[in-house]
Amino acid sequence: MYPERLMNYFPGPNFWHAKESPDAPEHHETSGVVQPPIHATAALYVYRHAQDEANAKDFLESAYPKLGAWHDYLYRERDPDGEGLVYIRHPWESGMDNSPIWDQIMQRLHLRSDQVPRYHRADTHTVSASDRPTSGAYDRFAYLVAFFADRDYD
Repeated sequence: MYPERLMNYFPGPNFWHAKESPDAPEHHETSGVVQPPIHATAALYVYRHAQDEANAKDFLESAYPKLGAWHDYLYRERDPDGEGLVYIRHPWESGMDNSPIWDQIMQRLHLRSDQVPRYHRADTHTVSASDRPTSGAYDRFAYLVAFFADRDYD
C-alpha cells in the first residue's frame, strides 16, 4: 500500500491513531496535527509566477474553496476565543519541528516510563546524533501525540 520509504518513516500513519477521531477523513490516512497555514500564500505565488495564465487561474479557482475551508477550520478549531491567532498543540505543527526553541517548554513535561508510547525512530540510522532530537525529546513528542489521540484530537 505504501512505498517502502514510507513504511519505515516515523511517525507513520498508524502511530497517530487519527482515524479514531470522529472528524478524521474516511478515505485518507492522516496525522493528528496541522502544518503552518502557508498554502494560500504558496497558491498565490504559483498563480503570479505561472507562464500559462489561463491554467493558473483555473488552478487558483479550484484551490480557493479548499484553502477557504482550511482557514475556516483553523479559525473555528484553533482560535477558540476569536483572537485572530490560531494556536498549535505540538511542536511539529510549527514548521520548526525540532528547533531548540521548544526545548525549554518540552523539558517541563516530566514523564514516567509508562507514559511514553512505544515507537521506533527511523532517523537514528540516517541522521547524525548532533543533528536530531534526543531520545528524551522524542519521548515527549510521542507522548503528546498519544495524549491527543486518547482524546480523539478534541
